[in-house]
Amino acid sequence: MARVLAMTLVAARHTLVNIALQEADRPLLIARYAARALDDLGDVERPSSLTRVASFAPPTSPRGPNEELEAALRSWATHARSELARTVPSTAVLRDIANQARHLYAVSTALVSDSYTSGNLSGRDAELVHLDLRAAARVMHRLQQQWKTVTTATRPNHEYVTATTALHTRLTSIEQENLSPGNHTDPARRINVDQALADLRYAATDLAELTHTAALLPEPLIRAGLLFAPARILTSTLERMHDRNQGRYVAILLEEGTELIDTAQQGSSATRHARATLEISRRPAATTELPRRTLAAGPSSQDLEPATILSGPDLF
Repeated sequence: MARVLAMTLVAARHTLVNIALQEADRPLLIARYAARALDDLGDVERPSSLTRVASFAPPTSPRGPNEELEAALRSWATHARSELARTVPSTAVLRDIANQARHLYAVSTALVSDSYTSGNLSGRDAELVHLDLRAAARVMHRLQQQWKTVTTATRPNHEYVTATTALHTRLTSIEQENLSPGNHTDPARRINVDQALADLRYAATDLAELTHTAALLPEPLIRAGLLFAPARILTSTLERMHDRNQGRYVAILLEEGTELIDTAQQGSSATRHARATLEISRRPAATTELPRRTLAAGPSSQDLEPATILSGPDLF
């Protein structure tokens, strides 16, 4: 609320400077209202537990693979929210959110398969989770590719880069050390599958929230002239001829961002569906389960873009 009121006050002051005096009554009233409201709100930077409602506090000194996973997931989600709340978010972060979603779904599928093999989940439920997460991963791959073609020229904060790298490392470690066939991991270091699935279900909720917020960004960024792409890949116009020849980035038009806008909405829907699907992994296996078979391979994270590649292209 404070942010909106501050923007309102700035806009009203700007208006008063640039209009005729006989038209100043309305913007002056708005400026006075916004100023009084900001004073009434007081210190809006004070810490509040309400800002932490969306996620529980992670262990401060994680011990063992499960606590390490929990801490990595919570830290990443917290910093991702902060990045999306910036006035002009980084497209590198938006791209990375889609990339991390693919990785989370790949690990979730592997854990569900492990749960099925252990007799804790029915084959029908495991197959449904596998198919739905695979479909969601495909959508997130398309979304990642769309965000890769544009930039806001904003770089992510160091804290986010650190958090996303830590999460990528933890997820990769789970796949390679704990879930690969014939591994010889120390039993004390083997992950508890049920607990890990619970943490990944929480993370799926975070993803649904993050992708919903991200899906609202393309259109206002485009309308504000803050979303750029290489002139050479955009519609050729007389105005862009020099920029194309110089290899520059230019602001994209709304009609040129239609596919990005649509794919972002699809990504938001896909993460909501994936979150609902992962709830299935909580259901115990039926006592009359059919003979176990190997599930089809899940969405592989082998070809995932490294989460540390976060530096966007320079505009100049």
